[in-house]
Amino acid sequence: MPPAQYPTPFKAAFPSEPAGPMYVKLLDLAIEYPGAVVKLFKDGGASIGLSNANGVLRFEFTYDGLTLAEAATLDGHVASAIFEFYGFQFRHPRTGTLYNDVHYEIYEPDHPVPNGMSQQSRHIILIKRPTG
Repeated sequence: MPPAQYPTPFKAAFPSEPAGPMYVKLLDLAIEYPGAVVKLFKDGGASIGLSNANGVLRFEFTYDGLTLAEAATLDGHVASAIFEFYGFQFRHPRTGTLYNDVHYEIYEPDHPVPNGMSQQSRHIILIKRPTG
């Protein structure tokens, strides 16, 4: 069974979608174009083109101060995706764009704090690779 849509904070415009915890930071990382093709010519010139015009998209979430229930929501989702294995839908909370076949690239739970206690925090990077 494929995982549910990634749980972003509740938005009135999309009330039927899963609601998740509020993030501290969301970054849209630089788009990477892995399909660049470079052809070198004998005269030293070059031609550069794209084998795939769609780049790799990455979305970086930082969560801090999560309740146990909020942390469990995120942990449950990554477990249902078997970390990087299954793709899922992700609706960008700022733009409302719905992406399909998104995967986890990084999932880091609980960063240690100086007093030896751990707080409920998560560092997550989602990746959307081009199709075709």
